[in-house]
Amino acid sequence: MIEFTCPECGAEAPVGTRAGVPYACPGCGNPVLPVRCAARAVPATPTAAARPAWKLALLAFVVLGAAYFGLYELLTAEAKKERDRLLTKHGPAVTAFADPGDPPQGGDAASLKTYVVAHENYEDRRSYESRVSRIDAMFLALMLAFGAQSVFTAILLANTALRMRKASAPRAPRA
Repeated sequence: MIEFTCPECGAEAPVGTRAGVPYACPGCGNPVLPVRCAARAVPATPTAAARPAWKLALLAFVVLGAAYFGLYELLTAEAKKERDRLLTKHGPAVTAFADPGDPPQGGDAASLKTYVVAHENYEDRRSYESRVSRIDAMFLALMLAFGAQSVFTAILLANTALRMRKASAPRAPRA
């Protein structure tokens, strides 16, 4: 590359200037000899690879965590509401209601009423246990999914850091 500017004042060379032929600088009047010079390195603009990958991974971790928390709350809201209703109705005794067995034979209204109440309590216990197990299963499934996504994000982060390290390492000249 040939430079056609004055080294003293930086003024451009007059039109028609040729390489190797001296000319008088139009800005300061000094004699200037256009010479070959090394190409100037243009500073590179930061790319996505130059940005810290850990910040992106942390952002992904937080966003995914919030999304999984919201999904858990959304999917278990009805079960929690029903579980809380049963706890309010029976208290902690809801877990102790036993199976009343078969209905009583005969026309005794008092024993039939006792059986119906015991059967309703037992059905409430089964419903409570079903709700609790549904909430626990949903929590476990979403935590496993979040853990898997976190591991995937960590692997992606490590892989990106390794690629960036390889890209910035000096290369050996070819023979």
